[in-house]
Amino acid sequence: MATFCATLGCFLNGSMIGYSSPAIPSLMNPNGTDLYGNSLVVNSQQVSWITGIMSLGCFLGCLIAGPISEKIGRKSALLYCTATSFFLGYLLIFLANHVALIYIGRLVGGVGMGFELAIATVYIVEIASTDMRGFLGCFVTLMQSVGLLVTFLLGSFLNWYWLAMVNGITVAFFVIGLIFIPESPRWLLLKGKELSAMKSLSWLRATDEVTSELEKIKRNVTEKLKERNGLLELRTAIKPFLLVLGLNVFLQLTGWVVLLNYTESLFRMLAVSIDPDYSAVMIGFTAFIACLVGLALVSRVNRKVMMVASMIAMAVSHIVLALCFHFQPELSSKEGLSNVAVEFEGRVGIMGWIPVLAVILFVFMGGAGYGTLLWVITSKNASK
Repeated sequence: MATFCATLGCFLNGSMIGYSSPAIPSLMNPNGTDLYGNSLVVNSQQVSWITGIMSLGCFLGCLIAGPISEKIGRKSALLYCTATSFFLGYLLIFLANHVALIYIGRLVGGVGMGFELAIATVYIVEIASTDMRGFLGCFVTLMQSVGLLVTFLLGSFLNWYWLAMVNGITVAFFVIGLIFIPESPRWLLLKGKELSAMKSLSWLRATDEVTSELEKIKRNVTEKLKERNGLLELRTAIKPFLLVLGLNVFLQLTGWVVLLNYTESLFRMLAVSIDPDYSAVMIGFTAFIACLVGLALVSRVNRKVMMVASMIAMAVSHIVLALCFHFQPELSSKEGLSNVAVEFEGRVGIMGWIPVLAVILFVFMGGAGYGTLLWVITSKNASK
């Protein structure tokens, strides 16, 4: 329950990542307006900033999340920093009457993403028993996929500012969930609050028999405090750090987030044989199913095999998608992203369903394999 409530912020991560895909067509619609009825139309260059500036905010959020969560606690940082960033971000987008406000809203929302990714992972590691860390770590990807699916569904019939408003309202569920869960017992022990740590652990384990586990955590905290002498601490963490960093870098290089940001635009450019709105919903549903499959397989299948199979399938998907663009140059070059907001007119590209199938394979294998295993490995290494 504590993991579910903490990763409701990952649901918001998914909604923030998926927001641009359904929002771009309405933002680029020549007849588009803002909340106040005034004309607000963006061009391709502005769309790229709306999409990309979120990642800059995420980077900034990750940098400052660690010191803040160490100072005020994991739960408090999620409640006051993550939730506030998401709410302000969506509020700015909803009230925007100029593209600059949308930029700022996406940047602030990205900061919330950074807070959530950095703090929720640590919180899960610190509250979970050793045998449950890998499984609970998968909730990061699972909840993100749910947020992505819900946003794609809502975006199929809401324009950009109403979609921002509805996504902003969902922050309330995150706040309510955080109110009822305890602070990390490990952080409480770091601050010398042993009685509060015992109450927290008793809540998490649903039993009062937590003395032995609390003593174990206390010894571990004492040892870690002794090791905090700069270079020595860095030396012991360098291998896990490089492993997790490398996996994250390669995931970004696959274009995972970019594809999710531009799903609907991509299908419009390729003139797929079904409405791009429905195609995007299909991709969101695929991401959700993939995470469920990943959860079911992560403890039953060799993880290296899962990782390699996932990477090969993602590579094949990219090649197929590239060939679709190559053999359909007249559509991608003449219409492109600049006119991606035009209504779907029943056109069918020469590739038919192939682009949709390629993206489905990419999202499914990426979610069931690489995306799920990334957080399992992160959780396992963070606990060492």
